[in-house]
Amino acid sequence: MDKFKSIKDHEFYLGDEKIIDDFKKTRLPNYKKEYALEEKGLILISTTLLTDEKEIHFSIHPVDLIVGRISFSYSPSK
Repeated sequence: MDKFKSIKDHEFYLGDEKIIDDFKKTRLPNYKKEYALEEKGLILISTTLLTDEKEIHFSIHPVDLIVGRISFSYSPSK
């Protein structure tokens, strides 16, 4: 997908191996732990820029909990 390819050029992108490793070892287990007792159908996997850590990660969300679309967001300067 062209939009994802542009994220890979961002200075805070960790690289394919690191972002996939983080997804498998951190994001997915956390999602499974949080929603283990609930039957969740479809999920949305998105990219998230963590401004404090200066890193891009995947985020996982159950589709039935999504109430809107964020196309741009930012954190105010400290």
